[in-house]
Amino acid sequence: QTNKLSSAIGILVDTDVAGRRADSHSVCMDKKEFLLQAAQSAAEMAIKTPGFICESLSSVTTLSNDVNCINMQSTKRLSDIVKRLAHSDSADSLPAECSQNLVKVLSKSLGAVY
Repeated sequence: QTNKLSSAIGILVDTDVAGRRADSHSVCMDKKEFLLQAAQSAAEMAIKTPGFICESLSSVTTLSNDVNCINMQSTKRLSDIVKRLAHSDSADSLPAECSQNLVKVLSKSLGAVY
């Protein structure tokens, strides 16, 4: 449930920025960094079942969708999340779509800073 809520908040932040209804990009970056900090803590402490890994990757893929809202600290957090999830014992048994999200997250985070 937490991953779904985090994704929904991330989409709302992206929508508000795109529609210029609310946040500046710096505020957007702060909000995304906060959400990614929570995701990073979860990835560090959770029991990493294939279901948890896939849901987490889906959530961080959504959170990193707008690269304009991803700063260097968020990129570090994304990399750490992917590293922790990819190096778990359950990572070998992930469905293809889930594995593709690993690549998407890394690609988005690199695209945000380069």
